[in-house]
Amino acid sequence: LVRLNAMIGEQAATKTMIAKAMKYLGTKVVEDVERAKKWRKEGTPYTINWDNAVHYLYISALSGWRQTSAEAAATDFVLDEVKKNNTGLNLYYKAIMAVVLAKRGETKLAGEYVRSLDEYTVETEEMGRYYDSPRTGYSWFDYSIPTQVRAIEAMKLIDAQGYAGTIEEMKRWLLMQKRVQGWNTPFNNVNAVYAFLEGNT
Repeated sequence: LVRLNAMIGEQAATKTMIAKAMKYLGTKVVEDVERAKKWRKEGTPYTINWDNAVHYLYISALSGWRQTSAEAAATDFVLDEVKKNNTGLNLYYKAIMAVVLAKRGETKLAGEYVRSLDEYTVETEEMGRYYDSPRTGYSWFDYSIPTQVRAIEAMKLIDAQGYAGTIEEMKRWLLMQKRVQGWNTPFNNVNAVYAFLEGNT
C-alpha cells in the first residue's frame, strides 16, 4: 500500500489502515530494541527481529512516516547495528538498506551497497541479468524475485542513468521468470509489477 501511494499519491481509502499498521510496526520495533538494549546491559546474548526492523525502516523511509521520538531512537539504533555488521547482510537486505540510507541522505554508503548488488549479478543472453547466489536468502516464499525487485529499486534511486543497462537486463529476467514458471505467489506478483511500474508512465 505504501508503494502504491509512492507511485500514484496518497489513497484516502487506505490512509487509516496504513496509519494503524505503522503504529503497530513502530511499537514492535521499539519493543525489540528496548529488549536488545536490556539484554546487552545484562551481558546476555541478544537478537533483534531484523526482518521486522529493516522492513519498518524501509516502509517509513518510502512513506515519509512521521515517527515518534521513541520510534526515531529505535530506528537510529537499528541503523547503527546494521552499519556495524553490514558484511552479514544478504543481497535482499542490502537492497532494502540502500533505499533506506538513500532516503535518509546517506548516499555514500547507499552507493556502496548498490555497487555490491551490481557486482553479484550474472548475465546470460537468454535470461538477462539476475542473482545466481545463495546470498539472495531463503524463506517460505521464493526470495529471488523480491531480491531482484529490491535491487532494481535501489539502483533506480541511487543512479538510474548509470545502472540503466543493468536495470533493463534485470527486468528482462523478471519477464523470463513469468514466461518459464510464472511469478508463483501473490507476493512475487506484486513485487514484479512494482518493478515494472515504479518510476514509469
